[in-house]
Amino acid sequence: MRHLLIGTFSSLFAFGLFLFVYGIPNYTPEYLGYGLRSSFLPNLLTCGIMFFSLIEAIKAYRDKENTKPSPIDAKKLIILLKFTFVTLISVPLMELITFIPAAILIITAYQWLVGQRNIKTLAIVSVSLTLVVYYLTTEVLLIHLP
Repeated sequence: MRHLLIGTFSSLFAFGLFLFVYGIPNYTPEYLGYGLRSSFLPNLLTCGIMFFSLIEAIKAYRDKENTKPSPIDAKKLIILLKFTFVTLISVPLMELITFIPAAILIITAYQWLVGQRNIKTLAIVSVSLTLVVYYLTTEVLLIHLP
C-alpha cells in the first residue's frame, strides 16, 4: 500500500508540475494591464496541489512500517483519477467553448462524480455557482476570463 500512496501523490505532483509549466502558461489569457493576472489563482492552486502532494509522498516514503490500513482503496483511487481527468480536460474545454458553458459542464461533472443525480439540483448548483464565480472574477478581481 505504501508504494500505491507514493505513486499516487507523485503522480499528483507531476500533474501539478505539468499544469504549472505547460497548461497554465499556454491556456491563460493575456494580461490586460489591470487587476490580478489571469494566471494568479491557477498558479496558486497548482502550487498548493504540488506542495501537499509532495508532503504526503514524503510521509508515505518515510513510513516504512505502514501498519495502519490506507484510507485509499481501489474505488477511491478510481474516483480520484476521474476527478483528475475532468480537471485535465477543463482548460482546453474553456478555450474551446468559453468560460460559462465550460464551467457549467465541469461543475455538473464533478457533482455527478460525487453521486448527485437530481437534474434540478445539478442545474441550479452548476449555473448559480458559475455565475457567482464569473461575477466575482470579472467584476471584483478584474480578471479577464476566456
